[in-house]
Amino acid sequence: MRKLGDKVLQFASFWAINIAFLWLASLVWPSYVVFGNANITPVLGIIWTAFLLTAALYPVSTVLKQLKIKVAKESYMGLVYLVVNIVALWVLARWLGSVTGFGIGAFWVAIVLGVVVNFAQWGFWKFVVKKLKPSF
Repeated sequence: MRKLGDKVLQFASFWAINIAFLWLASLVWPSYVVFGNANITPVLGIIWTAFLLTAALYPVSTVLKQLKIKVAKESYMGLVYLVVNIVALWVLARWLGSVTGFGIGAFWVAIVLGVVVNFAQWGFWKFVVKKLKPSF
């Protein structure tokens, strides 16, 4: 059983990765990825959006276990997380944009951003989390 501190540290690490890549996306594609609105500053928008994205991803494996869905291969699990990343980014930008301060120019931006963030998360999980602790 993993300790609560380990889970919090893992969540915070994924949150930090999401912050970094969302911020980079806004720098690389300023016409397609924007943060901030009349009520939320750009910095707070990035932090809040990254938090909600991380929160959307965190229960995926637990939900799959509860539904008794077994994902046999690591690559298939990566596809599950990819879909969740893309859908979460789309929802955060299009439906919750006034709350998150996050906006994207088109659905394909959510796809590209979801792929990039998914690879960053996978790399962190593969080379840091998996090496330190047994998977859950």
